[in-house]
Amino acid sequence: MNNPASTKSGTEASNLDKLSKELVDIKRALAESTIVAVTDQSGKITYVNDKFCEISKYSKEELLGQDHRIINSEYHPKEFFRDLWVTIANGEIWRGEIRNRAKDGSIYWVNTTIVPFLNEEGKPYQYIAIRHDITPQKTIEKELREKEILLREQKELLEQTHDAIYSWRLDDGILQWNQNAKKMYGYDLKEMQGREVYRVLETEYETSFDEYFEQLKKDGYWEGEIRQKTKDGRKIIVESRQAIEESNDGSLIVLETSRDITEKKRAEERIHQQASLLKKTRDAILVCDLNHKIIYWNRGAEKVYGLKAEEVLGEDICEMICDGDQTVIETAMEALNKKDEWQEEALNYTKDGKKITVISRWTLVRKKSGQPDYFLVVNTDVTDLKRTEQQLLRAQRLESIGTLAGGIAHDLNNVLSPILMAVDMLQTDLEMPEASQQWLSIIRENTERGADLIKQVLTFARGAEEGNRVEIQISHLIKELIKILQKTFPPDIKIKFNVASNLALIKADPTQIHQVLMNLAVNAKDAMMELGGTLKITAENVEIDENYVQMNPNFEMGRYIFITVEDSGIGMSPELLERIWDPFYTTKEVGKGTGLGLSTALSIVRGHGGFINAYSEPNKGTQFSVYLPALEVSDERELIEQELPYPKGNGEIILLVDDEENIRKVTEATLSKYGYKVLSAGDGTEALAIYTQQEKVDLVITDMAMPYMDGAATIRALKKINKSQKIIAVSGLTDMHQANQKLAIESFLPKPFTTEKLLNTVAEVLEVN
Repeated sequence: MNNPASTKSGTEASNLDKLSKELVDIKRALAESTIVAVTDQSGKITYVNDKFCEISKYSKEELLGQDHRIINSEYHPKEFFRDLWVTIANGEIWRGEIRNRAKDGSIYWVNTTIVPFLNEEGKPYQYIAIRHDITPQKTIEKELREKEILLREQKELLEQTHDAIYSWRLDDGILQWNQNAKKMYGYDLKEMQGREVYRVLETEYETSFDEYFEQLKKDGYWEGEIRQKTKDGRKIIVESRQAIEESNDGSLIVLETSRDITEKKRAEERIHQQASLLKKTRDAILVCDLNHKIIYWNRGAEKVYGLKAEEVLGEDICEMICDGDQTVIETAMEALNKKDEWQEEALNYTKDGKKITVISRWTLVRKKSGQPDYFLVVNTDVTDLKRTEQQLLRAQRLESIGTLAGGIAHDLNNVLSPILMAVDMLQTDLEMPEASQQWLSIIRENTERGADLIKQVLTFARGAEEGNRVEIQISHLIKELIKILQKTFPPDIKIKFNVASNLALIKADPTQIHQVLMNLAVNAKDAMMELGGTLKITAENVEIDENYVQMNPNFEMGRYIFITVEDSGIGMSPELLERIWDPFYTTKEVGKGTGLGLSTALSIVRGHGGFINAYSEPNKGTQFSVYLPALEVSDERELIEQELPYPKGNGEIILLVDDEENIRKVTEATLSKYGYKVLSAGDGTEALAIYTQQEKVDLVITDMAMPYMDGAATIRALKKINKSQKIIAVSGLTDMHQANQKLAIESFLPKPFTTEKLLNTVAEVLEVN
């Protein structure tokens, strides 16, 4: 009779004898470490960590700037690297094992994950490779296939590895189960013996179990990621390597090594989440080394500065965003020497030279040893916020001046009233000499002028009174004004007007509105007195929509009467244009202007719930735009107007050219929403570059006033390339007829424009419904 104990011992010895021909990937776990490298899109190394240098035997100085093939062992076929680059160039993550050669000629293997970072166009601009040293594992796998491991060495090393190692037979279940398998899954060998491992651990393969096992039997080897369940119910992600061999009795035995990579996968996911957040934030986030060279540049930075990551990586931060001015860097460095954080408002420059104001926050990031590592810079563009603050301060200043002026005007009225009454009394004295009567007339005339001036001051100070407001058709006021101007203006000033026949009614004080239009017309005349010119007055109904409000934050949505008073005079500089609304500010000679005309017009228009703005360029004339709220129409008419759809495109390609980013964004969004494909450019040079790369552009919409290459030059260049190219010119000033004649454009779109005006103009030019 056989001794059971002896039989069991003999079975174990037999199993171990079989396993003596197979080696387990043990050394990999003992030498495991994370190895990190970053390359640019061409494969040049831009960053390596200490572990990379340790395993490759190269120093950082020897590696940075070198091609990644410096560590190529010429082991893998060309197709291997071709497939790798195709994968990551398409923005996908690549995982695999790579054999490399160290500086001293030694060979090492790494398990590699390569993650591409994409720019705004969805193309990779740099790659991060996360590696783990699997040289010991590969050595073990080689020796396993060669079947040269001794039983004693195997038993010692089985418990030293960090991997779970076990063997199982398809019919009998678990045969061998090391201590790390117990730690990893929570089951000991007794609990697992005789049980099918894939059922106990609820193993999930990418395919069905039958397909997986057929592949294992066919190739004799299988590796991949699987999901399993531990004894305490936790779901884990496992990196599994399996080899299969037929035993002496003909049964199939699988030797499996498994590693829990759940935390690794979570870390990769966190990296992706953080990368996604960095891409989506509107702040410019950049990282520079201790020599102020840029090593990271997010999409927010691309949008703020107009520079792509590939244009700035490796460049000096000062040259890229400070126009070479070292002041900000020096101030930041001085502050960071005292503590590791610094924040201040700073002046930066975009790619096209535009000045922007940013809140700049610098953080000195240190290594674990406490030594400085790099600078993290977060810049928030507050240019629009600063502009709004200036407008608020200006409004507060005007309010203060108005309060002061109102008080003074009240006292002056008290002074002038008795003078006028006294003059009346003296002029009724029949015995007053005729010479004295003349002097009294002069006193009366100038006192009345003073009273009119005070009346303007009070209008500015108090705004427009509502007492005399009635429903009026403003076209009648404009036509009456035109008659007066035609009779009183010099003959060398031509007067043109275009008043829509269907103007809506407004509720207003006719005298005050007449005063506004007369003030604007007289100012236009004064600007053309030397050389003559053309005064043009227009009026039409407009709808201020959300897009218009985004371009003009001071405006409100609604229906308005839109009146323009445009002259071809000497124009104004930006500095002068900033001050024209200030009370008592005038460029006229002493005695020829009070400086209250425009400030009074502004007060009246605002008092009527409207808006007024001005656009001017030196030697190109000036245009004042007045918006007065239209009265609400009947519900029936409103319903009809709401049902009228905007014309839509059919995928026509439109090239949009404008140096104002906000206007460009809103216009592009509007055109895209209504069926057009939009290509955007910030100036004429960029527009020509885009245009020449397209097979067809159905329409070009270009601003006339732009830096580097203005609208007129852009239009002429486009017409040279394609005489039949359809073009719409956009400007706040240029006369439509002049633009049509000189540049042979299809249409003209005055700024600012509404969605309706934009879409109708585009539809007319493209002849779409």
